[in-house]
Amino acid sequence: MRPFDLPVKYPAISKHASILFFCAAILAFTGVVSRGSPGFAAGRADPPPIYLPWVAGIAAVDLDQPAAFGVDGLSYPNGLAVHRAKQLFFLTSRDSNLLFKLSSGGALLGSAATGPQPWGVAVDDNSNRVYVSSFGGGVRVYDVDTLDLLADIDVGSQPGQIAVNEYSDTAAVVLHGENKIAFIDGLALAEKVDANGAGAFAIAADVRTNHFIVTHRDSHTARIFYRTDAGWQNDGALVTFADQAVPFAVTVDHRAARVYFLTWRPGDRWQVEVFAKFSQGDMRAGALIPVGNSGPKDSGDVGGVGLAVNVNNRHIFVANSADGTVTVIDGATDAVLDTIAVGNDPTVLAMNRDNGDVFVGLRASDQVYRFRDQ
Repeated sequence: MRPFDLPVKYPAISKHASILFFCAAILAFTGVVSRGSPGFAAGRADPPPIYLPWVAGIAAVDLDQPAAFGVDGLSYPNGLAVHRAKQLFFLTSRDSNLLFKLSSGGALLGSAATGPQPWGVAVDDNSNRVYVSSFGGGVRVYDVDTLDLLADIDVGSQPGQIAVNEYSDTAAVVLHGENKIAFIDGLALAEKVDANGAGAFAIAADVRTNHFIVTHRDSHTARIFYRTDAGWQNDGALVTFADQAVPFAVTVDHRAARVYFLTWRPGDRWQVEVFAKFSQGDMRAGALIPVGNSGPKDSGDVGGVGLAVNVNNRHIFVANSADGTVTVIDGATDAVLDTIAVGNDPTVLAMNRDNGDVFVGLRASDQVYRFRDQ
């Protein structure tokens, strides 16, 4: 196990840098500097425009400043996902059976009814679909732009967490009532496969290899699922967690070929366990990184579901439900970079690697906390 570096705070923006940015923004707004002007080198792509948010009577939202905000009708945030290109995020509300669509700044853009007790939500950027699994039954698929219902798929008993591979048009959902994984091609159920481990819980997609990784809380294991001409196979690499560790959330850095598991150990010690992924049959253990507390594993208020990675800079984000914080890890060094106070009972978490937005669902206050990865 690697030695851990001391926590390092993100660098603050200097006063002079802030002044320079403000001057550049004023120039862009007044037309002194514009897209395609002679000031840019010939043959190079025009830089994106700089916008000054200026709306009479409405306070501008500074996306670089952390903020918590409420969502009208939200009761128990249970799932979070982003649409990278459109800079949107989608949020499921367990107790009001709703899916919310919001801008990065937190503006409510629409909502749609879900099945009973919506749990997971996943976005396919390529097809512009939103997949929502409801513990009370079914996976509903919505159009990103209109929130029109495209399909209501009967996948089996007690659908839980869901993941999407946008490059293969495939979604996979954990079925708690059957201990199986249901695979969806586009808008239709393709097949169901035994979870090959007890207490299947979380799922994540490796979009580079079209694999799915599933954690099993009761058997203290995780598995890789992969596809052949004969269908989905459940005999990929097996991870067995030592020292009575119970795996909860999982996320994949497909560029670095790393898999991150959030695990609980006796004494309510929570860690991120790092595995190098070499193939569908080969994952090897690496660092064990202590993070904040997400509560007792058997409590109804346990967390353990907020885990995401920014594959652009290899930052990993962990929601620590009992501590009210998010831990930020540098995946290149396996060192903790920062611990950010976000509010009471953070649970679900998602991030947009294209603009750095990180969204955290605050279960106790029915709010969302947003900050930006630096």
